[in-house]
Amino acid sequence: MPLNYQNSKYLNIPENVAETENIAQITPTYELLNNAATKANFLASLGKYNAYHLAMHAHMDTTNYESSSLVFSNDEELKFKELYNLNFPASMVTLSACNTGVGQELVGEGLMSLSRALTYAGVASVVHSLWRIPDTETAELMKHFYQNMKNGEARNIALSNAKRQFIMRNPLKQHPFYWAGFVICG
Repeated sequence: MPLNYQNSKYLNIPENVAETENIAQITPTYELLNNAATKANFLASLGKYNAYHLAMHAHMDTTNYESSSLVFSNDEELKFKELYNLNFPASMVTLSACNTGVGQELVGEGLMSLSRALTYAGVASVVHSLWRIPDTETAELMKHFYQNMKNGEARNIALSNAKRQFIMRNPLKQHPFYWAGFVICG
């Protein structure tokens, strides 16, 4: 679900369309691109697919985790609180967006992140980021990840191997900033 953030307070993510197109060449997908990538269209798709790949912006509110959100076209936000209340029976959601696995830590609850909200909503496995991820490198990493899963690797192994493949193909980008930001939960 890549978006075009023209006329937005968010910067465009130029590689998110290429990221999605690469994944579509590997595995059958239903794509919501640019202006069709709305909150309403996303919500209407829940329960229809086994896996979702969301290449988009995420907004982290460090003072109020319930205001953190996934950002769709036209700057529509799907807030933490809304995600928490969804019935989202997907096998896997990849949050190809910045900071989706970080959040406010609450005593007795743990880390209140967008990833956690999806898990609570019923998603079995969430791939999320631990920091502000680089656009171009993420597109390449995700291509390897989905190809590895298509080749029969379990999700956790596929992600680990995608990171190794990225390092081997990009010797000048071995710093963890470029490839280590994504982890899988579940």
